[in-house]
Amino acid sequence: MSPRLALLLPLFVLAMGTIPLRAEEAPTPRATSNEPKMPLTGLPAAKLLPNICVYTYPTASTNATCRTHCDAAFGYYYSYVWMEAARSFETAITHDPECAHAWLGLHAAMVKWGRGKAPKSDGFLALAGGAFQGKLPDRYEMTAADYPLSIAKSLMPKAAHRTQLLIQAKLQERGLWPDTPVDQRKAKAAATLDELLTLYEDDQEAWFARAQVAEGRFGGTPFFKSLLKLNPQHPGAHHELVHFYENIGRPALGWPHALGYMQSSPGIAHAFHMQAHLGMRIGKWNETTEYSLKAFALQQAYHKALNVKPADDHQFTHHIEILTKALIHDGRYAEAATLLAEGKKHGAPMRIEHFRFALERRNWADAESQIATMRKTDKANAAYHAALLALARGDHSRASAEWESLRQSGRTGPANDLRLWEIQGRIMCLSGQGDAGSKLLKRAVDKTKNDYGKHAWAGGAYFMELWGRGALEAGIAADAEEAYLEALAHDAGSIRAALGLWALCGRLERDDEAERYLKLARRLWAKADPADFLALQDELAEAADAIPSTAVVQRRLLKAVFISKDDEPCVSGTSVGMRCGPYSFLPADGPEKGKPTCYICEQEDKPTVVIFARTLNADAAKLMTLLDAESLRRKDTGFKAWMTLLTPKADLNELNRWSAATGLKQTPVGAFEDVDGPPSYKLAADAEFTVLLFVKQKVVANFALRKGDLTEAKLKDIRAALPKLFE
Repeated sequence: MSPRLALLLPLFVLAMGTIPLRAEEAPTPRATSNEPKMPLTGLPAAKLLPNICVYTYPTASTNATCRTHCDAAFGYYYSYVWMEAARSFETAITHDPECAHAWLGLHAAMVKWGRGKAPKSDGFLALAGGAFQGKLPDRYEMTAADYPLSIAKSLMPKAAHRTQLLIQAKLQERGLWPDTPVDQRKAKAAATLDELLTLYEDDQEAWFARAQVAEGRFGGTPFFKSLLKLNPQHPGAHHELVHFYENIGRPALGWPHALGYMQSSPGIAHAFHMQAHLGMRIGKWNETTEYSLKAFALQQAYHKALNVKPADDHQFTHHIEILTKALIHDGRYAEAATLLAEGKKHGAPMRIEHFRFALERRNWADAESQIATMRKTDKANAAYHAALLALARGDHSRASAEWESLRQSGRTGPANDLRLWEIQGRIMCLSGQGDAGSKLLKRAVDKTKNDYGKHAWAGGAYFMELWGRGALEAGIAADAEEAYLEALAHDAGSIRAALGLWALCGRLERDDEAERYLKLARRLWAKADPADFLALQDELAEAADAIPSTAVVQRRLLKAVFISKDDEPCVSGTSVGMRCGPYSFLPADGPEKGKPTCYICEQEDKPTVVIFARTLNADAAKLMTLLDAESLRRKDTGFKAWMTLLTPKADLNELNRWSAATGLKQTPVGAFEDVDGPPSYKLAADAEFTVLLFVKQKVVANFALRKGDLTEAKLKDIRAALPKLFE
């Protein structure tokens, strides 16, 4: 044992007030406030909570308790729980001060935790006493983060070769190794890690470290994927890939990693929170809310077990804020109220969520209280929210005054423009200027509908819902329908779009469609209080009363597509002469792979064919092969064809493989995660394929095919109908 470590061991024992425990003596989790603090983190020793993370790593220590704490530390580290990672690594060191992995891990955790500043004098030196040495220990000549790295370096001669290379790479990355100029640090570290992986391809820490120093936007991804080939339950790889696919705008591709991350870290709150980064973008509302509730429960248990204050948990505010958004979105108001109270209690007031909640519940006094607090620090923001409150209360005069205050605030930029358009458009729709108001609200929609950032955290349909509501109140049926269809295309969980379309279709005596939308709305708010559902239903029905009676021009008499008999023609999909509504699906190939995409919106007046399919079989291949050939022949005309598979769960990799095996070159395939399909399309349950041909936003041919209906004659009919798109 080196002289430095010989000194450190008694110091750690003294600092902990205990002798290192054997593995079978691991402490039982309990909350205390008077335990002795460890010298580097300033925290009490870690307690081994059960079932935190499944990850294990062959840490080079003969002490079983040290290895167990290191495994817990890795689990926390990969979930960004920096404080607990640092605590666990330092606790591991008290059981084996010569564990190089623990020192290296403590360095990494301390850096992430923000403990890189020069340390202040504390009781550590007093523990050693002046008799131990004649100068300040190294602990006081470097930061709390760099000190563990220096110890790891001193242990390199005793460490295994692979561990030496890991430490060397970190030293190179930090510029603490010979011949590592600033502009070559990452490259030098990468070269060392490449050597390590060449010799020891099973080293999971090396794969993760190599991904961290990879250059370029996509640089780390191949290393994370290689790591998952080695260990399909590696928490760090799954976590980082969730962030990666979110950041490149392909959330559906990240969803399997969100599920994998939860499986790998069943006792860590952040693992169950992270799926919300993707699920709220791709309409998995029921799943994402339940997982987020699980995250909050785990977080509360963690705080209690380790005596952690929410204010000391840097993830607490973000987790509770996103969960509150999800609960409000899903109409689960009682649970949202509990969360808001909990946040306020622990210094996370969530004023915007609190205001939105008060508006939803028509709690005007609470909304005014939130606005009053805003006015103390941000008058423009307060004016905007005060205008929203005035509109909700039907006070157009007050809304206009607050809009003027916002306009004169001096605040500029795209975000403020959207707020001005929103308030002015709503006022116009309610005050006899419906056409102008609807155009202004549509302007906000056009500005934001392709903005990926606006689709995070339940915001995907916000401006579309406002446009639909404004058009309803102004009595403009066509605009209201377009707005609400756009809303469902951008947020499949939009209750306001579903009930708005129910109210509109009911007013226009389109009863079959109204029933579909009501069924959808009930599913979306299945866990809401029935009284809240009825209140919103009544509110939108009242708004739809503004649709003039002259708009009720014709009742659509469609066959009951869900009860078609085998001896009757199959009726499915948008009728000839009608417009196909927008919808988003998840392409399985091409530049948009894994990104919610609306090809309907992109095509506009161009010739188009869309196939809704319920299975991947030889008939599906025949249809797509026909359309692929047409796409190649007509590629200069703007023609586009694609297939949407209706399925409860999308498997984009399987779809991609099917497409490749079928030999498709120009026609994308993708998935819509609802077997009923987009509600506005009225797809029949017994239609195996629904083929729609449309141009200039009007359907020119509709083919509804039950299983076995795709004969050669029917395929010939479809081929014969294609020229109609180019007349």
